[in-house]
Amino acid sequence: MAHFCLTVLEISTGQRRDARKAAAKRYGIDEQVLRRIGQLTATKGGAGVRKAQGAHDDLSRDETRFLDEAIKTSIHRAAEIAHDSDAARRIITMQDPPRH
Repeated sequence: MAHFCLTVLEISTGQRRDARKAAAKRYGIDEQVLRRIGQLTATKGGAGVRKAQGAHDDLSRDETRFLDEAIKTSIHRAAEIAHDSDAARRIITMQDPPRH
């Protein structure tokens, strides 16, 4: 689910190259947050893994919490942008979702 949400943010920019960077800019989310979501969903996950390389590496409690909160925050931000794309907003950073 987390990878799906990240992909939706990236695709929504219409950019093929540097889509993650474009998503970070469009939604006001630090690239480090999006990069961490991508890294965790590509390399870990155990039974619910997205890629085979993470099938034997479960997410830790902190990593799961990070993904849950980062995705909730990202979805909320996407809704804010859909409502009013011109409003000033502060950048969502690694300090906003639980750190890991």
